[in-house]
Amino acid sequence: MQRAVLQSSVSLVLLGLLPLACGGDDGGNEEVGETSTATDTTSDSSSTDAEESSSTDASSTDATDTTDATDTTESTTESTTDATDTTESTTDATDTTTDTSETGEPDVCGDGMITGSEVCDDGINDGSYGGCNPDCAGLAAYCGDAMVNGPETCDDGANPAVDDGCFDDCTVPASCLDILEHDPMVGDGEYAIAPEGAMDAPFAVWCDMTSDGGGWTLAMRFAPAMSQFDFYSMHWTNQSLVNEGVLDPTDASDGKFAVYDVIPGAAIRGCLRNPMDQSYGCKAYDLPATTTLLDLFTSVQVGSDIAMKGLYFNETQPEMLEWLTIQGRTLAQASIPNVAYVRVGINLDDDQTCYDARVRFGLVLNNEANISTLNDAAGFGAQSYFTAGCDLGPGVDSGWRTPAGFAAGPNIYSTAGHIWIR
Repeated sequence: MQRAVLQSSVSLVLLGLLPLACGGDDGGNEEVGETSTATDTTSDSSSTDAEESSSTDASSTDATDTTDATDTTESTTESTTDATDTTESTTDATDTTTDTSETGEPDVCGDGMITGSEVCDDGINDGSYGGCNPDCAGLAAYCGDAMVNGPETCDDGANPAVDDGCFDDCTVPASCLDILEHDPMVGDGEYAIAPEGAMDAPFAVWCDMTSDGGGWTLAMRFAPAMSQFDFYSMHWTNQSLVNEGVLDPTDASDGKFAVYDVIPGAAIRGCLRNPMDQSYGCKAYDLPATTTLLDLFTSVQVGSDIAMKGLYFNETQPEMLEWLTIQGRTLAQASIPNVAYVRVGINLDDDQTCYDARVRFGLVLNNEANISTLNDAAGFGAQSYFTAGCDLGPGVDSGWRTPAGFAAGPNIYSTAGHIWIR
């Protein structure tokens, strides 16, 4: 039975009705017995090929996967880098935003805040004095821009110096007192001022900032000898100037300065030098009204208290006699042994008799109880009696006189002196 089956199978193969089981060589000439072996070999080979194919496929897959992973890593790295860059960019943007925010973002001219490129922003920005221009790109006129504008009377670019005729608030000092009030720490010396009426032409003056309360401006200086400022000198009542360029109060020459003519003051002071120690002693008085010295000496009528003329100051007798002691003199040097009438003031004159004693600013003495037959005078423009007869015409100075000092009858004690105003 088995033989018959085998023959039948061979016959079918020969007829081409059964397929060969071998898939390797052409094998068409192989014997049937060898077919099984070939089949086994083919199976083994196929298994090996499958394993190799599987191995190759796995290797290819692994390589591909590795490549893909690398690409992915690179992509991820690039993405991370991009993300980092983006973060840095965001950080930069954040920083920029912060900086801009600190300047008051948004930049709006008119919001009252100086932001961005604005130079100023006062919320109005109409270009008015001391404010901001409409575009917020620059300041309007202001004190310190070195140009006189708005309410200013001067502008020296906010120079803090007080001796140049312009304060740092763009106002002009009109006197030494103005300077002292602006800066109480200033000292004696030369300063520039421009009182009302002289605003376009500031001029130099000498200021005493340390004695008698300070703030005194020098108006006249009297030479210790041969001075021209006698009682009837025209300089008392006109706008003349004398040695106006020599301001030093210790200079030995006469001096009359523009201060006398143009600076109004509420107080007058006279200083006389003591010839023994060369020191100066002063007497100061408040005036009944603020006035210039020119107006004072011109408007006060020359005369006596009896005639309701002259300007008299109220002091005790010891205080009045200081007009002698400040210049190193005493009452014992007067031409009269006893003093019954002692007065101080401006433009005092015995208009009751022809005794010729008078003074522009200072002290008068008489042994009588009133000004009649006046004897001696001390101070500025001082004269003592010269004769008892009316032999000197109006406006003629006595033969016994001194511009600054003590006229004690025929004994004349001249010295240096100053007149100040404050």
